[in-house]
Amino acid sequence: MPREIRSAPLRYGLALASFALILGASFAIEKVSPFRIDLTSLIIIAMIGSSWFLGFGPGMVLALILELTLDYFTPPQFAFKSAIIIFNRMVLFTSVVWFASWRRSAEQKLREQQELLEAALANEQRARRQAEAADRLKDEFLATVSHELRTPLSAILGWAAMLNMDELDEKTTRIALSTIERNAKAQAEIISDILDVSSIMRGKLRIDARAVELAGIVRAAVDTLQLAARAKGLSLSVSLDSNCLVVGDPDRLQQIVWNLVSNAIKFTPKGGMAQVLLARVNSHFELTVSDNGIGISREFLPHVFERFRQADSSSTRAHGGLGLGLAIVRNLAELHGGTVLAESSGLGQGAKFTLQLPIATAPQIEESELKLQPGERVDSWEGNGERPNLAGLRVLLVDDEPDTLEILLMILSQFGANVRGAGSTTDAMNTFLEWKPDVLVSDLGMPEEDGYALIERVRALKPEEGSEIPAAALTAHVRDEDRVLALAAGYQTHIKKPVDPAKLAIAVANLGKKAKV
Repeated sequence: MPREIRSAPLRYGLALASFALILGASFAIEKVSPFRIDLTSLIIIAMIGSSWFLGFGPGMVLALILELTLDYFTPPQFAFKSAIIIFNRMVLFTSVVWFASWRRSAEQKLREQQELLEAALANEQRARRQAEAADRLKDEFLATVSHELRTPLSAILGWAAMLNMDELDEKTTRIALSTIERNAKAQAEIISDILDVSSIMRGKLRIDARAVELAGIVRAAVDTLQLAARAKGLSLSVSLDSNCLVVGDPDRLQQIVWNLVSNAIKFTPKGGMAQVLLARVNSHFELTVSDNGIGISREFLPHVFERFRQADSSSTRAHGGLGLGLAIVRNLAELHGGTVLAESSGLGQGAKFTLQLPIATAPQIEESELKLQPGERVDSWEGNGERPNLAGLRVLLVDDEPDTLEILLMILSQFGANVRGAGSTTDAMNTFLEWKPDVLVSDLGMPEEDGYALIERVRALKPEEGSEIPAAALTAHVRDEDRVLALAAGYQTHIKKPVDPAKLAIAVANLGKKAKV
């Protein structure tokens, strides 16, 4: 059936209309022409046209009506009453109708197949272009990762070699240590971004949502970047509304703010301005981070939140980075039920990023207060000004890497803890049963028996043997599913490597309080 006319009543109606047209034409020709004309050719043309455009059914209806009409109106002297003649004529008409409709249907199917082939070819070419673009982005990204990791590593190794020579004065030694720490943190941020993007791509990124004061989170993030802004000669102004309660993960919200503000500082030249505004707008809060920096081109603006995309990925680019920060911001904003938008009038015109988050409702606030029990929140040592005191607390540290174990022992010893170390699960169990520590801190990834096997063996002991000891998993396995596995295995907390000394001491102190309860 042709695709042009789909309505069955319309097709049959047109067939009847063509019959009326033929009948009218035959009467008109008979009156005008002095000669009697054989209308067979005209009838066959009409049937071919009807079958071609209307299909087999309407064509057959037209053929049958025409045959009956011919038989009825034919003068007696020319009438063919023989059944054989009528049969032959119907065979002819049917053949004409069938051939015309079949030919039309065949051409239609051929055209559809050609369209499908063309569409498949276009899809294949588009998929190939996308694959080539993705492959190119992957190569560029790997090259960028290599560069971004090697750059701080060069500074770390260089200064470490200079320190080993023991020929630096006190001032240069402080510079060396500060440089090593700064570049190590830069490497940790790069690795953290890569892991976050990996979790986002697998749909595994999770947030620990509760009611939080957004203004305090923004202030804390901006304060950590004020030094970088002053060092670059930038004016970083902040205007924050109070009572900005939202439901979200404080760490992830701070990550959003840090990424947006650090971007503004990075892409604003010396002497420029950046502004951070937080205000309530209708039923949501808006955080706006704007600057008068280099801006964003109109061509790149639609791609600014895409993973691995950078406006300039060449070897001569002026600004470093992996091109992951804004992609992480967008996904984190969506996980919090919000949105983030980018605006720029073009290159040299600055940029503005607007984060919108819904206001926390009363039921959400009440549920959050029930979920977060007193004592579960860990304040940082820098925040409350009190140095964690681990005096008298016996801590068993377990790690198969000697360098890591040594620094962890030194860190906790500096905070007053009585610390012993073990390099394997077997050594740890021997020390555990002999020494009876107050807190257990163990790595997860170890040869032969890992940290999961260790905590399983500890929890299988009798209570008087220490089965209920508070334990922390200190590990480089930092995915959300790793944290869930560690807590399900029997650890009370999951601490990510590399760890800040003060945060490690705070975590151990909190576990020590549980041990004394």
